[in-house]
Amino acid sequence: MTVGALSLAAAVALLAGCQDPQPSKQELVNKGNWYYWRAEYVEAIGPYTKAADRDPADAEVLYKIGQCHFNLHNYRESIKWYRQALKSFPGHAGAAAGLEEAQRRLPSLAPPPPPETGPEPAATTPSPRVTAESYINIA
Repeated sequence: MTVGALSLAAAVALLAGCQDPQPSKQELVNKGNWYYWRAEYVEAIGPYTKAADRDPADAEVLYKIGQCHFNLHNYRESIKWYRQALKSFPGHAGAAAGLEEAQRRLPSLAPPPPPETGPEPAATTPSPRVTAESYINIA
């Protein structure tokens, strides 16, 4: 090997050793918790989702993602995550309560019922001609 190739190989080896190791699932959960406790729910979803990717059956992580979406008023998304948590662990009381509350807060998609007294009269302004004629008739 030449001196240039040797120094290049040494530099690559040095830089490879400087890479951060992948955080553990617990480190990701702790980071998500830190954001959650600061009420930074959007930021908390990222680490929680990465932790859920590592262990898709962890009901507690799935529940925490649902909680973040619930606090952001994304009720449909929170329902999805609560259901996944309950699928993973049917006895998760927090996920069951969160699911019930999110479903209760979800706005109804049905159109509002029509008023029983009939439609409200439309507020119309008379045309300029009608207004002018009424002034002429008064004079």
